[in-house]
Amino acid sequence: MANMYEKAPTLFEHFAPMYLYVTFTMLLLATMTWVYMNVPTESQLSLTAWPKLPWIYIQIMFSALIKGKELGTVKKQKADEQEIIEVRVLMPKAFDLKTLSKFKLITGNSSPLTSEVPLLYPIVESFRLCMQVMALPRFPLNVLGSVLARNRAEFFQPIHPTDRLVYSCRMDSVLRTTAKGDTEVDLISTALNAEGELVWKNTLTVIVLGKNRFKAGSKAAGSKVENGHIASSTEAECAWLNIGTIELNEGSGRQYGFLNGDVNPIHMHSFLSRLFGYKRPIAHALYLVARAESAIMAKGVKLQYPCALATDFKRPTLLPAKLQVEMAQKAQILHFRLLTSESLTKVVLTGNIMRT
Repeated sequence: MANMYEKAPTLFEHFAPMYLYVTFTMLLLATMTWVYMNVPTESQLSLTAWPKLPWIYIQIMFSALIKGKELGTVKKQKADEQEIIEVRVLMPKAFDLKTLSKFKLITGNSSPLTSEVPLLYPIVESFRLCMQVMALPRFPLNVLGSVLARNRAEFFQPIHPTDRLVYSCRMDSVLRTTAKGDTEVDLISTALNAEGELVWKNTLTVIVLGKNRFKAGSKAAGSKVENGHIASSTEAECAWLNIGTIELNEGSGRQYGFLNGDVNPIHMHSFLSRLFGYKRPIAHALYLVARAESAIMAKGVKLQYPCALATDFKRPTLLPAKLQVEMAQKAQILHFRLLTSESLTKVVLTGNIMRT
C-alpha cells in the first residue's frame, strides 16, 4: 500500500544522470581540446620566464597519453634527421633568496646566505627546464616511470646569490641502451652570466625503463654505458673516512620536491608511493647529493674553480632513513659515498669532486 503514495520522479530527476554525464563529457572534451591547441609543438622553445609547474605537469600527462605505446622505446633516427630539443629562458634570472635559504636549511648547509651558492643549488631553480624538455611532445620518450642515473655539475667560476644568469636545457641526441634494456638520455643544462660566459653546466642522466627490461638476454649492442663517473675499482682502493650521519624523515621528499618542482608521487607520501611499487616514499637523489655536499663542506673542504661534482645513483632510499657519509682523498680527487646505516655494504650513491 505504501507504494501508492510514492511520488513519481519528475522529468528533471529522470534525466539528471544523463545530463551530468553529458556535461562532464563536454567539459572533458573542451579541456582536452584546449590542451591540444596550447601544447608546444616545436622542438625548440624560447621563454621569457620560468615555465609554470602546473602547465608542465599537464603537458607531461598529455604527452604520456599520445606516447603510451612508446614507453621504454626509442625512435630510430638518422644522424641528419636528429632534431635539437631545447628550452631557453631569454631573460636573465636572479636567484630566489627565499628558496636558497630553505635549500640550505633542509640540506644542513650552514654557510652564510651571501656566500657562493652550493654546487647542487642551480639545478634546483632550473630543474623545471629539464621537466619542460621532457614534457614536449617532440621528446622521443615517455618519461613516466623514469629515474635518475647520474648527475654531473660543473662550475667554471664561483657563482654568487646576486648573479643574474641566462638558463637553457637541451636533450643530448645520443640515446643509450643499458644492459637491462632501459634507455638513457642526458639533459644538459647551462647558465651564462651577464657577459655571455658559460659559468655552469649540469648533465643529468635519466633512465627510461624499458618494457622488456627483466627478460633474460635483453642486453643490446652498444649497451655498455661509457660515461659512468665512479669505477668500482676506484671505490675499493679508497681509504674511507666516516664524516657523519644523515637522518631523513618521511617528509624529506616533499620538502625538496616543493623546492625544485619535482612533486613525483613516489616522493610525496607512502599512500602514493605504494601505487608505484614502493612501500614508503623515496628520497630525491639530488637531495641526497646536496646533503653529502653539505657534510663535506662542513669538514672545511675548500673548492678550487673550475670544478665538477659527479655522482652515480646506485639504489633508492626509502624514507625515513639514516645514512652514513664517507669521503676519501685520492690524488687530486675527493671521493664520497652514502651508505645505509643498517648495512654499510649497501651503497646508495657514489661521487667525486675534482678540479677540472
